[in-house]
Amino acid sequence: MTDYPFLVRIPETAADETTLGEWLEIRNVQYVSRVDVSPASTTFEFSFASKQIADEFARNFVA
Repeated sequence: MTDYPFLVRIPETAADETTLGEWLEIRNVQYVSRVDVSPASTTFEFSFASKQIADEFARNFVA
């Protein structure tokens, strides 16, 4: 995971998986992801190799 040091967490309430996936696919971004599910909420976690892409992704999906 050291190749992808820039982590962005997106609450499920901020965007759906389809919207997130389309954003990543259009830009052909290299990333790794996982979903953290707890009884209270679901959070999507994306790790990026590029800080610039991580910042742009966060601006689009994190309030």
